[in-house]
Amino acid sequence: MEQLVSFQVGSKILRGVLHTPDKSCSGSSAVVICHGFIGNKIGMHRIFVKAARTFCDAGYIVLRFDFSGCGDSDGDHSEITIDGQVNETLAAIEFLRQSNSQIDKVFLIGHSMGGAVAALTAETVEDLTGLVMWAPVAKMYDDILGIVGHRIFDSVWNSGTENYMGFELGARFLKSLQQNRPLQAVQNFSGPVLIIHGTGDEEISFKNVSLYKETRIRVLLNSDFHLVMGADHTFSNPSWEEEVFRVTLNWIENCKKNCGNVSKNQSSLPGKIGYDKKDLVESIYVPFTEE
Repeated sequence: MEQLVSFQVGSKILRGVLHTPDKSCSGSSAVVICHGFIGNKIGMHRIFVKAARTFCDAGYIVLRFDFSGCGDSDGDHSEITIDGQVNETLAAIEFLRQSNSQIDKVFLIGHSMGGAVAALTAETVEDLTGLVMWAPVAKMYDDILGIVGHRIFDSVWNSGTENYMGFELGARFLKSLQQNRPLQAVQNFSGPVLIIHGTGDEEISFKNVSLYKETRIRVLLNSDFHLVMGADHTFSNPSWEEEVFRVTLNWIENCKKNCGNVSKNQSSLPGKIGYDKKDLVESIYVPFTEE
């Protein structure tokens, strides 16, 4: 079942779609999806719609929603900040839990800038079951600058706002990009993490996988990584999209099975081990294989 839903954050109403499996089950697991920069709950080539339906068909309750100033939600895009999106993600998780008292596990999925927002959110949620990032931003200011360009950023700093592809960007947004550090946030989240990135991504480099891996290794935390060979930033080929969904779902299923039994150094991917001395020298540029 798919239901239009809304919830309030401050003075703004955020709107989304709640996907509920047809078969009821005791002890339900849920997924919250965070869209990226100038995005919405539908996503390019409807990737979030298809992802939500795929996960729902597998028995998961899924919430995909629009951040304020995006999609159908209240607010102006010129007012968005990363801190605001973190607060809205926290509100989305709380709304989801209140909508179904049987939910006992919650996974957070974010794409691009939404991946960074998800990481920043994860460090503040003690009982989050797992974090999944698709093609995530790592160094927020530099990565978004690489997409938007110096001319737009300079204009925002000089005049306070500037239009980018029909979306107004404000100076508070740029300041929030400077102030928030998702690479540090993933060090503070002790739960399992999966990062999926395409090797053909020309918007956000798949080298961000290396940044996140090195960051997690420093504090000996569990992480899994999967590269989709040749895939672009939004996984626009149906085969890339299917691979992202399959790997994500398999990883989530293994997290559920191992919940409470997996040490912080142990991988949640089938057949994979956690970080040891040998793993520190393994190349990240070889995709994980599934059993």
